[in-house]
Amino acid sequence: MYRVIEIAWPAPSSRGRLGFTGRCRRYIWVNTQALTLPPLEFAPGRIVCLHVPRGRHHEKDAIVDQLVQLAHRQAKTAVVCTRPVLRSRLRERLWPQTSIDWLATNAHISRGEATERIAASDIPVARALSANAGTPQTFLGLLVAASRRPDLIIYDTAGLDPLGCVAIHQCVRAVGAEIAAAHLSFAKVHGDGSAATRTCPENGLCVRFKSLSAE
Repeated sequence: MYRVIEIAWPAPSSRGRLGFTGRCRRYIWVNTQALTLPPLEFAPGRIVCLHVPRGRHHEKDAIVDQLVQLAHRQAKTAVVCTRPVLRSRLRERLWPQTSIDWLATNAHISRGEATERIAASDIPVARALSANAGTPQTFLGLLVAASRRPDLIIYDTAGLDPLGCVAIHQCVRAVGAEIAAAHLSFAKVHGDGSAATRTCPENGLCVRFKSLSAE
């Protein structure tokens, strides 16, 4: 179960511009009215799940900046969970990087401790860093973020299936009761274009942005 609160924001037809994305010449309508977060309180052990509306994924960096600023106003430190950045294929073929070495280097821990932290989870992590899919990559990034002992961890589960989302949420809970977390939940769709059900963290506080019609 989780609690839900709704935040109103103007409809895309109120203010907007025509944006251009990618090489495939896809045009999208970009709302110039940015999403504004409410004054959330990041209590230890609480996970705030932000339901980013469909078509607003391009505002991820702006939302993260707002979360960091909110944390700073509460005299809290915030760390953004990022997945490993893979090196070039040639470099990986000549000098393959292992998941343990990557975690030890970025978390500033020993290889033995990195091995123990990976083994403590039920998420299977491949030996080669480049062989990991989205869920283990997110898990490794979460371990690095937690190693910095912040007051708030900001993470997302973009590209993960429902089972992967649940596994990451459970890992966030396992980090400790002294750390708050903010989850960016991006809208997903099925093959027919219908909206998919979001996988929210258990006992989390969900924040939904309710669209208002232009007046």
